[in-house]
Formats: sequence, structure tokens, C-alpha cells
Amino acid sequence: MRGYIHKRVHERKDGRTSILYYAVVETTRPGVTKRSQDWGRGHRTKREAEYDLARRLGEVHEERVADSKMELGSYLAEKWLPSVGDRIEPTTAAGYVRAMAHVIPRLGRIRLRDLSPAHLNRLYAELRENGLVIRNGPHAGERRQLSAKTVRRVHAVLSKALNDAIDEGLLNHNPVHRAKPPRDRSDFQVGVWTADELSKFLSGVRHEPLYPAWRLAAATGMRRGELVGLRWSDIDFEASTVAIRLTRTVARRSIVLTTPKNGRPRVINIDNETLARLDDLRRQVPWARPEHFVVLRPDGEPLHPDRLSQLFRKHVRQLGLKAIRLHDLRHTHASLLLKEGIPVKVVTERLGHADPGFTMRTYQHVLPGMQAAAAERFAKYLRVNHGVNRTQPEEAGPSRISDPIRKENGD
Repeated sequence: MRGYIHKRVHERKDGRTSILYYAVVETTRPGVTKRSQDWGRGHRTKREAEYDLARRLGEVHEERVADSKMELGSYLAEKWLPSVGDRIEPTTAAGYVRAMAHVIPRLGRIRLRDLSPAHLNRLYAELRENGLVIRNGPHAGERRQLSAKTVRRVHAVLSKALNDAIDEGLLNHNPVHRAKPPRDRSDFQVGVWTADELSKFLSGVRHEPLYPAWRLAAATGMRRGELVGLRWSDIDFEASTVAIRLTRTVARRSIVLTTPKNGRPRVINIDNETLARLDDLRRQVPWARPEHFVVLRPDGEPLHPDRLSQLFRKHVRQLGLKAIRLHDLRHTHASLLLKEGIPVKVVTERLGHADPGFTMRTYQHVLPGMQAAAAERFAKYLRVNHGVNRTQPEEAGPSRISDPIRKENGD
């Protein structure tokens, strides 16, 4: 359904002309490809025709919605999820499927036009109470609470689905906008290790076959999918860099190869020690080719991403370290860099974040210590260079703020 204004010039019998504006409404019927046009009556001014067009389009839309018998479950499972999957990443599409799996069994038989905020509020309450089904172990089949964060995710995906339904003329308004999802009151904290804990881990796995992968993750902040998707051709041993060109992720129990969202590789500099360990690994693998993956199983086959996480948890448990996820090596990398005074923009580039603001929000737990250190360094700068608040004469100091990293290295 669409409409437009058509200007037409009419010639009278006496030779004079008049101009009329028509509000033309085009509609289609199921199974008919040709559009039908309803011109209505002519208007003397364009504004009158625009008002008439808006009114008639609204009436047609109301009639379509009133006649629609489509149920929410049919729309989500048969129409929306298959169509949206072609426009987003496979992992995102899999997340949409998981979110809607909570909605379809509970609200699927309700017609789209009858869906109300009350339905959604009851859904959210039920999900919070017993929305999670235990699949494995001695408690398989039991229901547990869903977190507020997960319920809010369901809310967000359903809102997107119904916005698309409005665009297709299946709804007049989005009831999700007036529903009230639970507040996520959790104080989110990323899991990180201290420098000592990271050193203990790397020392403990030094003789493991996957030590180069663990060190690369710690030294670059690469994601799990980026680690198992790294090929030898992505490593520049001359420039000491790795380029993130492929990601191997799990979507609907299948391995999916994807490229960066912006279509450009992310290049990360790596230190000489990490580069040397990668070079050692390359020399140990006689069949290594530029197009082959770096992280492999003992039989030379690509390593499953979930297996890499399992091995990481096993090593952490055996070493008696604080339990964190493999992804938290990325957070540890970023946190340690920020604590050492590395500019946020540099950390953002290494992690591949969209902007420094996201990096700052994610690692805000590091900022209080950074601010205190910055205040102390600035006060020291004033004392040394300008004699502010000196209690006794001091010798002339350096003309720059001292760098604690250079001091530790003896420079």
C-alpha cells in the first residue's frame, strides 16, 4: 500500500484550464501483482489533497489490520525470523531465535492485532520466575529463573520484530513500547586478572601445545572466534603484526566463518616474545600452509571454539587461579593497558571497538585508579617544575612527567 499526489490540468469547453490535485491510493491484493488505484475526488489545493491522502491511507491500513488473522507465532517463526536472518550476522540471528523461543510457545496463538502490553508484562514475569529449562545433568527438565538481562533481551528483539510488522502494515502500533520489562539491577563487572595472576597462568601453561594461543589472547585481547579463525597468512613476522580477517564462531551448533562487520581487517601489533612463540609453532607443524589455521587439534584439524574454552577452564582450575572466562583474557588485556597509562584510543583500536566511549564504559572499573594516579603525577609535575607546595628546596627535575613504565625498565 502506498499513495501519492497527482496534479492534473483540465481543459474546459470555453478554452480555459483548471488545476486539480488527486490523492491516489495504490493497493495490492493477495495473488495479484498489478496494483489497483483509487483516485478519489479532485482538490483545488495540494494541501487538501495531502490531508485526504493521509486520511484514506489510514483507513485502508485500519481495514487491513482489522482483517488480519495472523498470529504472533506464525509471524515470528514463518515470516520475520527467516527474513531477518539474511540481513544480520549468523550469530546475531541465532540469538534472535533463542530469544523468540521464549515467546512463541507462550504467546504464539495470540493474533498480532490483539497483542497487548498486559500480555507482555505477564510473559516477562513468567520468564523471571521459571523461564529457564535445565537441559543436562541431574536436574534436567527443571525450570529456573531467567535473569533480568535475558528478559530485557527478549523485550528488545520482540520490539524489533513488531516494528517490522508495522512497516509491513500488519500492526498499527507496537505494544512492546508500553510494556515494562524488569530492570537489570546487576552491577556488571568484567572478570579480570591482575598482572601477577596472568603471569602465573602463562607460566603454568608454558609447556602446553596451545601455549602460543593463550599468550596471543593475553597479549592482543583477541576474541575466541578470532583466535581459532587466525591463519598463518594473517601473521606478518616482519612487521610483528596479526590481521583479524576471519572469525570462526558457533551458530546453531554449526561452525560459521564470518568477516569483520566493517569489511576491513583489524591489524594488531604483537611483542617479540609472542611472535617468537608463534614462529616456534610454525616450525613444529610441517604441513602448515599460509591458508591453514594457526590453532589446531593434535591431528591437524581446526579446533572447535567451545573446546578452546573448555581447555582454558581446565587449566585455570588446575592452577588454582580465580575463575574467569576465556573472553576475560580480553578484558584483562585492556584493563592492564589502561592501568599502565596507555591511551584509550590505542586500546580501542587493539580491541576493535566502535569508539573510545564504548571502551571507557566497559572498563570504567579501571578509571578510579587511573584518575588517582593522574592526579598524583600532575602534582609531582608541579612540584618538580614549578615549585608548587614545596616544603624545602629541591633540585631542578626533568622537564616532563616521569613515566613509571620507563622507570621500571631502567630507561
